[in-house]
Amino acid sequence: MSIKKLFADPLILLTPGRCFSSVVCAMLGQHPQMYDLLETQLLTRETMTEWWEDFGANIHAHGLCRSVAEIVWGEQSPRSVREARRWLWQRREWTTGDVLRELAEHLYPLVLVEKTPMLSYDSGHMERALRFFPEARFLHLVRHPAGYGRSLLEFFEQRGPRGPRRAEALLRHPESIFFGMIDETADPPALDPQLAWRLRTADVMAFTSRLAEHQRICIRGEDILGDPERTLSRIVHWLGLRSDAAAISAMLHPERSPFACLGPWNARFGGDPKFLRDPVLRPFRYQEPSLDQPVPWRSDGASFTGEVRDLAGKLGYR
Repeated sequence: MSIKKLFADPLILLTPGRCFSSVVCAMLGQHPQMYDLLETQLLTRETMTEWWEDFGANIHAHGLCRSVAEIVWGEQSPRSVREARRWLWQRREWTTGDVLRELAEHLYPLVLVEKTPMLSYDSGHMERALRFFPEARFLHLVRHPAGYGRSLLEFFEQRGPRGPRRAEALLRHPESIFFGMIDETADPPALDPQLAWRLRTADVMAFTSRLAEHQRICIRGEDILGDPERTLSRIVHWLGLRSDAAAISAMLHPERSPFACLGPWNARFGGDPKFLRDPVLRPFRYQEPSLDQPVPWRSDGASFTGEVRDLAGKLGYR
């Protein structure tokens, strides 16, 4: 008689890049009943064959390889990363949900926290996550459009593609972090990440609006970093997990995550490089410009669009 393995339904963060997801995921993972992962890219594809074709040979594989190395082999070393890649290759005929479920079984009774930003870039990806894990919880993590825009532009300048053709390709690729940040109405067209903010935020809100209320919550990243005890307590109450002082205190130390660092040479990343290099939680003061003021990155005096102001207002931004 086969024995059915047990796993806890995961907590899935839905948020684009540059919205504090690396630090927030690591904070949640320090709760005694949760375990954070790096960016796995798993649920963005149906099968592991597709995952291997699209991510297996590039930087997007680092997060899953490091996660498997740590969970299955108990360390992140060049050797364990090679073993993790072999482990994943042996499961190339599986669905990506099967692989994530096996990792959750390894971690049971802990709640696995999955936070791949690319998951929020396509409604089909989010629907797949719900189909594979119909009882999963979904946390929509948002950020003020001004803070998001400044961070995305900084990331584009530091780590964006070099050369106009590569830049053009990424700016127009739906699964790119930079997709949708061109204002075609400007003369000449201008980089304006508020457009990407509206697109990503509206897509996630459309998905979560169809979920049962107990499966969804929307949290502002600024509230987690600015008032972590209160906001984290709200999240764990929603999850039905421990909310005592010791559990909340543990979550204030994202640097204790086994993934809060750079990995070995054959899998260095898997999250925000800035966080991986310096993962300590620091005092955060939230002070963003009014949504009625001109956007800070435009030299032509352009303002936030009416759609952006309306959407941000629904999230509590002013």
